[in-house]
Amino acid sequence: MAGGDVNRDGRDELVIDFGPAYGIWVRNFSVGWSHVNTQSSQDVILGDINNNGQADILVDFGPVWGLWIYVDNASWIQAHTLNPEGLAIGDLN
Repeated sequence: MAGGDVNRDGRDELVIDFGPAYGIWVRNFSVGWSHVNTQSSQDVILGDINNNGQADILVDFGPVWGLWIYVDNASWIQAHTLNPEGLAIGDLN
């Protein structure tokens, strides 16, 4: 479970992985639930990857699928084919 402003409306949304049967969902409190992915993850965190003020979803899908980013509440980009030991997001510079 993670939280961040996924749709840039000024309020944090809730991102939950409901497991293999249901996958990953985003809860926008003014609209409701949105299904983001059918896959379950090993880890999910949120952070502004592309510095536009909108939280992106960083997901570790495990050794089969690797590391992916759900960018700007719109598209998936593969960050790496391997899955990491852990996830963290921060401003390094």
